[in-house]
Amino acid sequence: MQIKRFNWLRSPTGWERMQAWQARRRAMREDFEAANDLARSGFATAWSNQISGLADLAAQAARARISAAVRTKIDKSV
Repeated sequence: MQIKRFNWLRSPTGWERMQAWQARRRAMREDFEAANDLARSGFATAWSNQISGLADLAAQAARARISAAVRTKIDKSV
């Protein structure tokens, strides 16, 4: 018994395979670039928030020092 093959679907040519491979690579590159941009943005936001938080902490410490100095002067004068 012989098995017959029906070639109803043509196989892609070398050129078509190369074009499909390039399209897949382009899509992977675009996904990588999008993820990279998202990560970069996240790190920049985190860095900005950290600097802002440090500035707030420094301002609070300065305010506490000034308040303590004022209280000390008031206590000495009374």
